[in-house]
Formats: sequence, structure tokens, C-alpha cells
Amino acid sequence: MRGSDFMVWRDYYLHFDKEQSIVHRARKLALPWSRGTADFDRVSLNFGAEAGTPKMERWTVYAVTLQIFAAIARATEDFRHISYEDLADTSMFRQEGVTTYSQLLFDVARQQVVVGARDNLYRLTLTSLTDLEHASWSAPEDKVNTCQNKGQSVEDCHNYIKVLLSNGKSLFTCGTYAFSPWCTWREIENITTVTSEMSGVAMCPYSPHTNVTALLSRGPSGGLFAGASTDFSGADSTIYRTLASPNLRTQQYDSKWLNDPQFVGSFETEDHVYFLFRESAVEYINCGKKIYSRIARVCKNDRGGGETWYMVKDVWTTFSKARLNCSLPGEFPFYYDEIQGAAYHPEEGTIYATFTTPINGIAGSAICAFDMSAVAASFNGPFKHQENAGAAWERRPITHRHHQSCGPLSSTNPQQVIDSQWYQLMDDAVQSTMLEPLHTATLERFTHIAVDVTPTKLHRSVTVLYVATATGLIKKISVLPRTQETCIVEVWGPLPSPPLTLQFLKDTQSLYVGMESGLLRIPAVQCHRHRSRQACLNAQEPYCGWNEHLMKCAQAPKQDYLANHWHQEVTKCPVLTDPVDGGWSAWSPWSPCQHSTGEQSSEHHAHSHSHSEHTEKIDTCQCQTRECNNPPPQHGGESCTGARVRVTNCTVHGGWTAWSGWSSCSQTCGFAMKTRRRTCTNPAPAFGGRVCVGHDHDDIMCIDLPPCPVPAKANPPPQNGQWSAWGPWQACSKPCNGGIRVRKRMCDSPSPKKSGIECPGCDFQIEDCNTHECAETKRYSGWTPWLAVNSSLQSGSTVYLEKRFRFSCRAQTYDPSSVRVQLAKEEERFCRNDGSCLRGKDAYVESNEGGWGEWSSWGSCSRPCGRGIQHRTRQCEAPPCDIGLSTQNRVCNSHQCNVNSGNGNTVEGQWSCWTEWSECSATCGIGVRTRTRECLGPESCNGPRMARENCEIASCESLAGWDTWSHWTPCDGDRQQHRKRTCLQHGLGMCQGLTRETRDCLPDCSDNDVNALPSSVETLGVTVGAAASGCVASFIIGIALTVMLCFYYVKRRKSSIPGSPHYISKQNSYVTVPLKEVNAKRQPSFSGSTNGNGTLRNKNNPNVNGLGSPKLYPKSLDYESATLKRNSHGQQHIRADLDQDKYY
Repeated sequence: MRGSDFMVWRDYYLHFDKEQSIVHRARKLALPWSRGTADFDRVSLNFGAEAGTPKMERWTVYAVTLQIFAAIARATEDFRHISYEDLADTSMFRQEGVTTYSQLLFDVARQQVVVGARDNLYRLTLTSLTDLEHASWSAPEDKVNTCQNKGQSVEDCHNYIKVLLSNGKSLFTCGTYAFSPWCTWREIENITTVTSEMSGVAMCPYSPHTNVTALLSRGPSGGLFAGASTDFSGADSTIYRTLASPNLRTQQYDSKWLNDPQFVGSFETEDHVYFLFRESAVEYINCGKKIYSRIARVCKNDRGGGETWYMVKDVWTTFSKARLNCSLPGEFPFYYDEIQGAAYHPEEGTIYATFTTPINGIAGSAICAFDMSAVAASFNGPFKHQENAGAAWERRPITHRHHQSCGPLSSTNPQQVIDSQWYQLMDDAVQSTMLEPLHTATLERFTHIAVDVTPTKLHRSVTVLYVATATGLIKKISVLPRTQETCIVEVWGPLPSPPLTLQFLKDTQSLYVGMESGLLRIPAVQCHRHRSRQACLNAQEPYCGWNEHLMKCAQAPKQDYLANHWHQEVTKCPVLTDPVDGGWSAWSPWSPCQHSTGEQSSEHHAHSHSHSEHTEKIDTCQCQTRECNNPPPQHGGESCTGARVRVTNCTVHGGWTAWSGWSSCSQTCGFAMKTRRRTCTNPAPAFGGRVCVGHDHDDIMCIDLPPCPVPAKANPPPQNGQWSAWGPWQACSKPCNGGIRVRKRMCDSPSPKKSGIECPGCDFQIEDCNTHECAETKRYSGWTPWLAVNSSLQSGSTVYLEKRFRFSCRAQTYDPSSVRVQLAKEEERFCRNDGSCLRGKDAYVESNEGGWGEWSSWGSCSRPCGRGIQHRTRQCEAPPCDIGLSTQNRVCNSHQCNVNSGNGNTVEGQWSCWTEWSECSATCGIGVRTRTRECLGPESCNGPRMARENCEIASCESLAGWDTWSHWTPCDGDRQQHRKRTCLQHGLGMCQGLTRETRDCLPDCSDNDVNALPSSVETLGVTVGAAASGCVASFIIGIALTVMLCFYYVKRRKSSIPGSPHYISKQNSYVTVPLKEVNAKRQPSFSGSTNGNGTLRNKNNPNVNGLGSPKLYPKSLDYESATLKRNSHGQQHIRADLDQDKYY
């Protein structure tokens, strides 16, 4: 067959094959990839069926098919192809149940990439794609139900992330939200934190199948620029600006502006925002429907029509669009009309885009580059205008450029508004950088594209294009700087699923591919595949060169592309005709494989006749394989060295070891046995192997042994005692405030017998119990009998006052010392001598019931002698505390002071300083030491003259072998202290004496009366003269104060003494109060005369208070009494000051 015939057949019939192709040169059609023969069998059969040729013509078809297979075999052996499994250092992120990883946002400053998938957001590391944070963002149930009720599928009624942008530390995300677009602002370092939410209409499409492009603009105007559909049906698509004022959009439902666009990408320059999309060509509508590729732009500072032009106040005034021309030149150019992907390189100012033929035609793709100068030239040219619906489209130049102006922010020019409504489409198409596309491919459809620019040994920059195909391949294509010829450097894949997004990150020199099943990171550098210098240079890889120091193909050392020991040639396409040494592919996953042994082979041969009746289990292993196809050896290159298969975990059947020798007899007389053994370890069964069959030991009886003698009867051994189980705990000794409880056990399980040892340890255990505090208990005494506390001594007076008292006792423990007795209440009545009484007002005495806390300790006395005052206070812990006082006072140091006989001033003796402590009274063990002080006068001194304290020196016993004594413990409840020591060396004459000592707690002799000078106080060095002068001055001042007080007292006594005989005799200031509770019903009402002092005597007195007892009491009352001191002028205040307010 002629070559031309083969080319024609390939052009027209190879489109049946759906596999990939490799492009050998620019402007040349590609050979398809094939992973099998099924598709080509189908092609040949179809070809034969259509021709309907005789038998000879079928032989021709077979010959053509063989030639095709030969071409395919040559193509698949191309060293540039790298399977997905052989890509080195790739990283993959996926999560079970999550799909559509369609949006990527790189945050290089934080070394993270934010990924938007269906119903989920992720923060991953840049290199390993490790999960840093996960935020679930699914549509609520009610919106999902509404979506399905509107006829949408279950798959479409999810939240598909469509917009992922950043602004400083904030992250802007939008999703379809079950056909209810919704957007959120989040923290970029904590994506689970949503700072604000808003509707996503005009920023995100309703349908997950609709394209969208968006960006957050820089500069003073700012705002979000988006190209998306704005309604449920997707009929109203617009270019919209929001998050800035004013909100602007393209004219609604006007096909001259936008006609069913599918947005591909967007980017911004200093003044404009550009949108790339494909749409139905409105200028071609008279000839039929056709898709054109477009580029549109708007000014960032467009203010819209303004209030003057109300009908178009929210419409762009700077919108315009132009066609992108990517075609093969000729008399009849061949256009690639439908743009599929685009990438803008700002440093070069170049747009790289992929284009395809219509979906209903033969598949074909192209890559074109557009310079921004060509874009500007098109937008600065004339417009294409249609006067009316039936008129032809005409070229319409305009003299002014208001429509294209992006001047300073000001009021909108009227002419600009008019032009924006008349002219949108530019007449001149944007031409690519070359007359023909950079790269073309037949029977393939390109989708996404990414761009990188890298320096090389010979060039300042080489452009590398990464193009994805609809079948999951990624082609790495270099553009030679001088000739702009494109060369396929590598072909990766096919990937697990077709790419949904494709982005290159320069910082990691990696390509990030978002797929349906996960996110994949592929390093751009794959230099390790080239194992020789010539193979490395023939690859023409822009990233790789031969390093003579390392003797391997690698990147430029430390980014030094001019290093002398690093060689690189990137001046042509890869050389495919030189020898290529083979390289191993990656190992396959472990999988089961069969193996056979010589034993199995002989068994199979012996029993082959019964194979159909009895099938044994097949022995298996775990195997890995690899192929010598990365790359395959070509053109005389060396093949791979090493094993192609790795085997492990093979089935092993168990085998017996040899028998051991016979053991000795189990005994030397009578009946005995001896044994031999073997183990199933030769080899041991493993990985499903059979265990050994048979016994692992043999036993035989020993013969010729003499009979055993009859043993003598032995005495029974002693029986040691064993403790029984612990009995139950006894009742706690106290119900609260910490008691103890005991449990016991008996030494009877069994009891010791035959001189057996007693049970070790104690037969009882003690533990704390009821450690909680006791609840405070309060009890009231009964009323005391009525007591006459005051009677009128005036002549003829028959009325006197009686009182009775009631006391309260409060305690929180069972300790009698903690009982607090207080006067709780008193009552009074006025009685006549005839026995009739009139009840007066009850008087409530101070009580501690009102929320008062405990009294503090008494303070120091205000005077060392001569009657001083002490104070104590309490706090209100549970307001209100209406009853009672917060302070109390009492008299102290009531003894008389020593008075100087000369002038009557109070003079106290002064002590000297303490002497040093004396020697200890004992030479060993515990003794006492003393110190003294002298009274310096002029009078006697208060306090002890001598102070004593305990002293301790070395023990009187031998200290040999003993450790030092521990410190004395604090005094326990028995007023004793303890200490102990440990024997460190045992032996003759060592460790003599006790291991534990106990002593009584001695009183602290230095704790003396309040007037005593503490032992820790140092006396000041005051001279006798100074002391005498102070005493004289104090005496004079005292005399003056005494005279003034006497004068005041005499004057007051004269003015307050009445003439009534009631005050002639001094009233008794003490009253005896009974403390024994008496039944209130038996309290009498007294009658008769009284002595007026109200003293109750503790005796059996038939005439209490000197009054006759009424007949209600036939017997006298017996009760205990205490004495109360009362105020001589106020009977309503009674104070019981007995033993610091405690009564027993």
C-alpha cells in the first residue's frame, strides 16, 4: 500500500479509536495510542463491511490493519510516554464519598492550597497534600428537597463549589447549594469559621454543569467581577460586578451583548478586566448556528449609566468584545472555533488557549497564543454593527473613543452611554502570535491548559505548556524560543479520571490536577528516567541536563543554569532515533499468583486420572511484577537488568522433624514410661499450608525395673494458718466530721495445726468514714421562771416588773467544747401584788441566726493593768443580718497597776534582755535548758523571770549502725510526740536500743501572761534617766485627767439623784438565772412582797424572791443556776459572760 493511501485511511477511519495520540511535529497529524486490539478489530470489520469487497479485497484490509498495528506498536514504545503509576514523587489527596475536586486556590505565604469539592472545603499542604483542615458545606435538606421537586437529579442537587477567591486573610467561596447559589466569607486560616453569608445569584450559577469565572479585582474600584448565569434555567448569562458600587451587568436578554455564553476564564490588567468565553455567533445567525470564541473587556472604574440615564444606570458603558482567531491558514482557512481553556502569563503579556472543532465534527484541537498588543489593536479598531434585525452586519468606524476610555472616575459621558448601547462587537478579530496555531492535534480534544516559563542553558526563557485531553492524558509541550516550534516532551497518563482543573505552581514546580476522584500533584521534573548522558540530552527536557559531578540526569545545580559541569541542549524536539536504554516501570500491587513444587508435580502425574473427581487446593503466593517500559529499550539500547517478578508469602506445607532420642524413665522403680518427640517445623506451615499429620510424641513402658519399696508412714505436715475473707465493715464511730470504722477477719481458713505458723498480719482494718462536716444543730431551752427584776419602792406602789429568759445552743459536732450558748429571747410582764400580771412586749436578744459568721478570737488588751478592753468581731456571711452586733467588748487585765508612792503615777517594772540559753541538762538524749532575765525596776515586773525549753542531743544508747533519728511528729490526741530511726548495719554490738521513741508534749514555758515580754522581742537600749523623765511626765498628765474626770462625775451625780426612796439603796447588779429547763405550764406567777434586788437563790425555797408561792406550785422548784450581771439602769439588756459565753 502506498504511503498516501495509508494517510488517507488514517485520516478518515482512525476516529473510531478513542485512545490517545502523540504529535511528532507541529502541523503533522498524530498517530493514536492503543492499549489493545479490540478497537482496531472493530475498525477493520467495519471497513470490510462497508466496502463489500470480494475475498482479495479483504486481504488488502488485513494488510492495512497489520500496518496500523505496527505503527501503533512503534508509537506505544515512545520513551516520552510515562504511565500514571510511573510518575515519580506524585501526591494524591482523596476522601471516601467526596467527588468533583474542581476549584483550587494557592496560598504560598501560608504553604497551603485550598480545595473546593462537592459539599466540602479542604486546606492542604502544598507538597504532600496533607489535610490541615476540613469544612463540610452541604446544602440543607429543605433546599435539596425543593431542588428535586423542581425536576433536578439527585446528583445535581448538591453544593458544587464554583468560586474560590482570597482577599488578604479572608476566603470568598460560592457554591450551587442545590440550585440556590450561596456565598460565604471565611477565615483563610480557619475555613470552618464563617464570618458572613450572602446570596450567590450573579456570582455563581445554579447548575453544576454551567461554567463560571470570577475574580476579586485589585485597585481602588475593587469589587467582584464574575461571568455566570443568573437564573434557574441558565438563559440569562451576564458579566456582573458586585461587592462594589455601583453594581453593573451586561444588558439583559440582548443577544448582541451575550448570546448563551460558556465562560472559560478571566484576568485583569491595570485598567481592564478581560473575559474569555465561547458563544453562539450573532453575526453568523443568518447562515445558521455557529460557535465563536470571544474575548470581552470592561473598565474597572466603569460607573454605569448613572441617574441621568435611568434605563441603563446598572449597565456597563465600557463593554466590548472581539473574536479570537485560531485557524490553519490557507485559501479556505480551517477554524478551531470553540475555546476550551485559557491561561494568562502576565510577565509575557500573552494568552495561551486551547481550541477544538465543533462537538459534532471530527475531533481536532489546537493551541494558540495571543499577545496583549493584538488584543488592544482589535479593541481600538472599528466596530461591527447591524442597523436593524434584517440588515447585514457592517464595519462601522467611530471617530471618538469614549466607549473605550477608562479615564478617571467622573460623571459618565453621554456619548459613551449612547455608544455602549449601539456598539459591542469589534469588527477585527484578535490574531494569534503566528499565522498558524502553536500546536494542533487530530482525533483529540484538548480541555485545560497551564503555562510555565523556565530558563535553560542556552535561553533566557522557554515556555512549557501543560495540556489536558478529554481522555485523561496530560501533554508537556515545549515551545522553542527561536522558531516557536512546539515539541512534545512527555505524555503523562492516562490519569484515574479526566481533569476538571489544571494549574501550575512555580514555587513547587508542580502541576496540580483536580479530578472527579481527588486532587493530584505531579512534579514537572522527571529527569530520573534518562539513565545515560546521551539519553538525557536527546530528551530535550527544559528542566533537565546531565550533571557530570553526579553522573546523572538532574536539574541545574542550585538553579545555576550556566554551570560548566551541567550540560543541556534544548534547541530541537526530542531525538527518537538514537538508542534508548530500557527502564523498569513501578512495581504493580501485590496480587495472588500460583506456584508448584516437585512434590505437587509428581502427585499430579500419579493422580491425573482422578483429577476430574478430586480437585486439591492450589498453592498460591503474593507476587509483584514490573515491565521494562519506562522507557522501553529502543534502537539498540540496553534492556533492563534485575528481576521482573517478586514473590513472597508463598503457601508452605508443614513437615515433621526427626524423632528425638528416648527420654529417661519417669521413675527408677515400679511402673514407668519414657517418651520421644518431634515437631512440625521442618518446615512450619505458613500462608494457608497444611499442618503435619500424625502424633508429635511416642510413649513406651520401661521394663526390667525393680519393684518400689513400701514407703514408711510419714507424719502429717504442719498446717499453717490462713486468713478468712474480710468481714463486713462495722458502723462508723461518728455520723459526721470524720469517724473510723473497723472490719475483722479470722485465722481459720484453715486454723494453724501441728505447730503451723500463725496467720501473718493484723486481724482488723481501720479506715476513715463519714468525713463530711456535720450539719449545725440548734436547740432551744425552755423558758426560765419569771423573775422580778425591778419593783417600785415608792410608798403604796403595788406594781413590779418580771422577766423570763430562753437560751439557744448551737453545735456542729458532738464535742461539748464546741457548743455555743446564747441568749435567744426574753419576755417581760408587769405584775401586781395580788398576783395579776400584764404581758409586755417580747424582747429578742442577739442571736447568731441571722447569717452571722463565727466570732474572731479576742484581740489584745488595751491596757496591761488597771482594767483594759478586748474586742472581737464577726462578718455577715448571709445577709440580711438585722439581729445582733458585729463587735463585742469585754474587760481584761483588771488587776491593779503598781503605783509610785511619791506622785501616784502608775509605774511598771522593766525587764532586762534574756540571757543566752544554758547548757542542756542531759549529756545525751532529751533534757531541758533555761534562760533568765532581771527586773530593772523601779517596781516589780509582770511575767516569768525564767524560760525553759526542751533540748535534744545524741542518744544515750550506742549509735553504732543506726541512721539518724527522724523529726518529732506533731502532738497527737494523747499529747505525745513520736520519732523513729532505721538500722543500717546489722551485726554484733550494732543497732542497740529502740527503733521508736515517744515523749510527752511539754508546755511551752515562754507562753506566759499577756504582760510577759515574748522571748523573740529584743529590748531597746533606753537609759534610766530617759525612763524616769517619761514616768514623771506620764504622772503629771494622769493627775490632770483624774481631776477633770472627778469634777465631771460629781457634777453629773448632783443633777441626776432623785428624791425618791427607790434610789436610796444600790441595786444588785447580778441576777442568778436558772439553766435547767422547766415545763412552761408549771411556771408560777409570784405574789407577795419582794426585796427589790431580784436575786434567785439556789436552794429549796418555798418563798421564791421573798414572795409567797401560789397554790399552783405545791412543791418548790430545784434547778441549776448561773449569775448574770445586769446594767443598773437598763433591765432590757442582760449579759451572760460566763467562761467566754459558753455554758455547761
